[in-house]
Amino acid sequence: MNTFVYDFMVALFYAIVRIFFREIRHVGTHKIPKFGPVLFVAAPHANQFIDPLMLMTTSPRRIGFLIAKKSFDRPFIGLLARAFGSIPVARSQDYVKKPKGTIYLPDPTNTPLVLKGIDTTFVADIASHSTISFSGGSAEVAEVISDTELRLKKPFASPEAVAALTLSTEPASAGVRGFKVTPIIDQHAMFDGVVEKFADGECVGIFPEGGSHDRSDLLPLKAGFAIMALTAMVKHRTRANNLPPLEVMIVPVSLSYFHPDKFRSRTVVEYGDPIRVDPELVQMYARGGPEKRVATGKLMDVVTERLRSLTVTAPDYNSLMLIQATRRLYRPLNRKLSIEENLELTRRFAHAYGKFQRNERVAELVKRVAKYNKMLEAYSLRDHQVKTVSVGGTRELRLLGQRLLSLLLMALFASPGTVIHLPIMLIANQIAIHKAKEAKAGSTVKIEGKDVVGTWKVLSTLFLTPAFYTMYCFLYHLYLSFGQGRPFFSWYCFLVSYLAVPPFLFSMGVIGLQAGETGMDVLRSIWPLFLAIVAPQSMTAPLRTMRTDLQVELSALISELGPELFGTQEAFELSRIVRPSDVDLSNRYAKDYVRRGRRVPGSSGAIGDFSWEEVDDKEWDDDVFLFRKSEEQADSPASEYAPSNSSNSYLTVDNDDWSGRPLLTGNRSQARLRVRDLSASEPGFRRVLSTEDVRKTE
Repeated sequence: MNTFVYDFMVALFYAIVRIFFREIRHVGTHKIPKFGPVLFVAAPHANQFIDPLMLMTTSPRRIGFLIAKKSFDRPFIGLLARAFGSIPVARSQDYVKKPKGTIYLPDPTNTPLVLKGIDTTFVADIASHSTISFSGGSAEVAEVISDTELRLKKPFASPEAVAALTLSTEPASAGVRGFKVTPIIDQHAMFDGVVEKFADGECVGIFPEGGSHDRSDLLPLKAGFAIMALTAMVKHRTRANNLPPLEVMIVPVSLSYFHPDKFRSRTVVEYGDPIRVDPELVQMYARGGPEKRVATGKLMDVVTERLRSLTVTAPDYNSLMLIQATRRLYRPLNRKLSIEENLELTRRFAHAYGKFQRNERVAELVKRVAKYNKMLEAYSLRDHQVKTVSVGGTRELRLLGQRLLSLLLMALFASPGTVIHLPIMLIANQIAIHKAKEAKAGSTVKIEGKDVVGTWKVLSTLFLTPAFYTMYCFLYHLYLSFGQGRPFFSWYCFLVSYLAVPPFLFSMGVIGLQAGETGMDVLRSIWPLFLAIVAPQSMTAPLRTMRTDLQVELSALISELGPELFGTQEAFELSRIVRPSDVDLSNRYAKDYVRRGRRVPGSSGAIGDFSWEEVDDKEWDDDVFLFRKSEEQADSPASEYAPSNSSNSYLTVDNDDWSGRPLLTGNRSQARLRVRDLSASEPGFRRVLSTEDVRKTE
């Protein structure tokens, strides 16, 4: 691996992925060993070639990834893979054949291992140890006898397969057509390359699911990563110069996307605690035989369990949506959760759903949450917007006018960059859609092929942008020459057209990107604000009431089932992310604003008040995974209503209160008055905020 080329390419692609993604968060990089061989095991593999870029641009160490030889042999992808020090892996599924002819079992009772063919060419199409498969079953080939006869290692297991291959009367009237042959691949060269990297103290990355996919759960992990680690440690148990035995550390990595196929989405890369391979497993692997298989299986189980603890998985997409909706309902109103807390809370809900989904109360709650989601869809609202749909007044009308005006200004700023880059985006999108269809057609695990869309959007844009910029420069060159009468080959035309225009085009793109994002965030706030003005209380009250009832029921259910999930009541209480005081306070205020349906005493805005601080994308992108922006500190100072591990200072009192508005606004006396009034009217806040707190911030 050429370190200079690697670092240059990583810097280049860091800039590219930062343009494609609105936010990239990485967690746990401090856990990565600073020295020695490391095997990064990442899942889920949900974004094809972008996934390795996520690791390379967030890891402090250089990583050489295993890449499918099919991709490695592509001109551009192969060039990048070599620059990154990747190792090609020949996958058997990439070399599947569909031979001609019909196969059948002449005597499945007496000679179940003899398979014959009609119009087949077994000698040319099939080799020993290959696998013959069709929709009914599969079997390994032991020996090819002729073009029309071969011997199986074991008979077909399923009765359906035997029945399909059995001839009833004439050979031409039965048998199986359209069968597939999967060859056995020699991976010794690949394993030798990985072991050599480990011996040199380098890092290797692998996606053990075997290929990218767009499913809501992990695919079964392949054994390759365990074999690599154990083989390297066995081979280098004794080393020259009195060096200690080689120890390969395995670092599990979770890749969490929401809308991975869409431009300006978000992703979170989380590195788990390093896994130290048990020396006993190394000894078992070295002894070979059945113990080798057992050692490999045990190491796979350890890594699989650790990966599942890092990832958010669900049996299907609808279950994942219910899990995330439930987690949103449980979020406290009096403080914001950090990105790590949100992620861990979603994992716990997923685990609890898998364990308690047959519980009657859980099943009933799931039905009610699903009904609530349908109501949100009917209102065209998101969960976080429910509290803002209250009866408004002149202030809300004024805010609506301000938002519409700002939307117009953002559209004006975004227009030039949008017009310039719109052809690039449209063409890249069409290429990505075409590639997704190809990927889905050639895969048995993909649902819609969304895992390749993001990759091809990035790659297409990488080629299209320079091409279109060159075209724009040439058009401006023609304008200077023929429109303004300047000599075509003058230095002025070349300098202005090809040195000044590209930075201008890029600047317009950046301005358009920022203005477009802000404008879209403002646009999404228009509808709930409009409802707050025109919708009658009888229309919106049932939605808020349903949300409050669900929130209270969910809190009670968690308090009841939590100890069973964590083993003991003490373990549950110690591990709680949302403390009981947070739950009680949130439930009280949720009931209160439903009951009142009016302004909070001591505040200047309606419940769920609209403000510029509230104009952001919030949970709008919560389609596959939801991760909000991380808050470095909680929203209230350390108190019984703040997390036990909070390290907040007095300076945090100027953050948002439970209704989402900046608590300290205006001058010093106004700030004291607001805090004093809120403390007097809401006893729950008395220990959180006081006039003394305000004085300490001045």
